[in-house]
Amino acid sequence: MKEIDIKNGRLTMNGEMTISNSMEIKEALLNAIQNPEPVILDLGGVTGADVAFLQILVSSGYQKKEFKIENPSREFLQVVERTGFSHYLKPLFT
Repeated sequence: MKEIDIKNGRLTMNGEMTISNSMEIKEALLNAIQNPEPVILDLGGVTGADVAFLQILVSSGYQKKEFKIENPSREFLQVVERTGFSHYLKPLFT
């Protein structure tokens, strides 16, 4: 189960962020990065992730200059390390 909450340029994501809900994740991020304010992505409640989710995050980071990830969960960080995406995503961490 996943939950995405958007308030004032801040996206809070909870649950499994995987290919099964990647279109909804991508849509939420695209809407957020089109707004002029900075985007802050709170991943403290992410309980699982896959490469599809990481690819969406990398793409979003390239599209929006002020795009930051805060409060990454332990599960998210493990996936980032295991898949070799740390080089791309760690610069986005606050």
